[in-house]
Amino acid sequence: MADSDNNGSEIVLLKSEIEAAAARVAERALNETWTGASGFLGNVFGGLVGDRVKQWRTRNLVDTLVKTKDHLERKGVNIDAAKSLPMGELLSIFEGASRTDDVDLASMWAALLSNSMNPQQTDTTDPSFVRFLGELSGLDARILHYLKTYDDLSDQRNTKKSLVLKPNGLPMSDKEKAQSEVVAKIDQITKEYDAKMRSAREEITSNYSAEKIWYSVSNLLRMGLISNGSGGYDGDTLMYATLRRDRVELDTSGLRNELNWLWEKIDLTSEDNRPLPSMWFSPTSSEGPQYSNYALTGLAERFLKACS
Repeated sequence: MADSDNNGSEIVLLKSEIEAAAARVAERALNETWTGASGFLGNVFGGLVGDRVKQWRTRNLVDTLVKTKDHLERKGVNIDAAKSLPMGELLSIFEGASRTDDVDLASMWAALLSNSMNPQQTDTTDPSFVRFLGELSGLDARILHYLKTYDDLSDQRNTKKSLVLKPNGLPMSDKEKAQSEVVAKIDQITKEYDAKMRSAREEITSNYSAEKIWYSVSNLLRMGLISNGSGGYDGDTLMYATLRRDRVELDTSGLRNELNWLWEKIDLTSEDNRPLPSMWFSPTSSEGPQYSNYALTGLAERFLKACS
């Protein structure tokens, strides 16, 4: 039957078990109850796809635009002085921003829009960043920010340690005392930053299961935003031959390790066949300092800069 409002086609559902099952799923998803086929038809196809989703997306977009204004003001840019954007780029950002109500992702959309509109911003926003941001989950974003925090804390820790040590090693005068003081200061700095890193890590581990973190890591690897630094050919011999009295034995472990590493880089989608390293490892014990098995790629660093 023709729709007089939009000249489109009215959606007609079969009055069957399929309709009832779909209605039940929609009821649970929205925590509402409909009575009969007409209730399902009017509320889902009339309300959900029309008014409900429109209102939800409009609210998300409005929230993002408010955050964009705040972001520009923090950068010292009056909204009247902000740049306009090409319609295609703007609509892509609006589309993505309207589809999430995750706090972290909404902030990233606002920052991306703000930086794109900032006339003081010298870097050009890569068009692919809109696509990357649209493919991230909230956990993906949190892991990226964790790795950025981890890098920043590592740099700060190493800088503080270098200030404690003298250019040519320990002071020569009263060497034993100086050495003891330096070791104590280094230990204090290490503990201070281990605690900060542990706190940043627990923001993720306390809210997400290991399985969810694992899938998120897999997604970020496929997108090229993080990398696992282990492996890679270092120039060593890949195979060793040992001559026995009656045979030649080949040690191919180096070659196998290298092929496994190449497989990880090429076929990042084979999650079931290639268990990924966990996010963190501890060189001593689970109670000791833990380090990240992954690092941001250069692309991820530029992406986070554009979305911060």
